[in-house]
Amino acid sequence: MKQIEILIESEEGHTTKLVPDGDVPKEVSKELSNDKWATIKKTDGTTDVLTKKDAPTEEDWKTSFAKPIDKSVDTPSKSIPNSVVDEFKNKFNDVESVMVTSKAKGG
Repeated sequence: MKQIEILIESEEGHTTKLVPDGDVPKEVSKELSNDKWATIKKTDGTTDVLTKKDAPTEEDWKTSFAKPIDKSVDTPSKSIPNSVVDEFKNKFNDVESVMVTSKAKGG
């Protein structure tokens, strides 16, 4: 599986993580919840800046992994597609790297 480099800056310096491609949205979401900003660099050279307001809540993540209800039983479905999480994950299509910056450093 492809690994994506995430550079995480803080007041003390920075760390680099290699994260499996599919886990990048959840990892970045955790960092954004700590009042950080993320700059996503795509393979085509474009960038996208994300802040806490762009990230799904922990509850959104939990419901995105809800198991589908058995369709053979005639009950209303409680497994609703989570467009907030899906929209956030789509921002990471063709990502090359991510830099997470502490707001304390001035972004």
